[in-house]
Amino acid sequence: MKRCWLKVAAAVCIAAAGLSGCGEDTSQAVPAAPTSSGRPAAQPSTDTSDGPSRSKLDAYVAAAQRSMQSMLPANASKIYASIRVKPVYPDGIEFVYVYREPVDASRVAHYLDTQVPLLKATFRTQIAPEMKRNGWTTPSATWTYDNPDGTVVWTHRVP
Repeated sequence: MKRCWLKVAAAVCIAAAGLSGCGEDTSQAVPAAPTSSGRPAAQPSTDTSDGPSRSKLDAYVAAAQRSMQSMLPANASKIYASIRVKPVYPDGIEFVYVYREPVDASRVAHYLDTQVPLLKATFRTQIAPEMKRNGWTTPSATWTYDNPDGTVVWTHRVP
């Protein structure tokens, strides 16, 4: 079981590391990828009232998704059916992990609670500075883990 927890921790780190370098040119909108957890995909918009446009956040998320996918270890697909990055308007992102097989929510949540300091540090040192450089003044990041049936196992939002 310890090996499984290490893989979960690695996935948490990979999600955050996947954002490094996401400041690529986001001047062209990229549509948000559909989610596999049953949540509706975000729809692009040109609303700029809260900083950069929704389409810029969509493009940023698409770049983060590509970067993260390229960093995932080959065995990640043995644990997760999908790992997606989605926009949370107006200035946030969400990492959504869907387990391949159902997990014991209380056990996994207990373990993931121990990872909150890592998530906060990752947000403070990597995600928030990157998003602020791209124009979002109050960025946020959410990590969500779902069972295959779409039930939420655990979620945490930073800040």
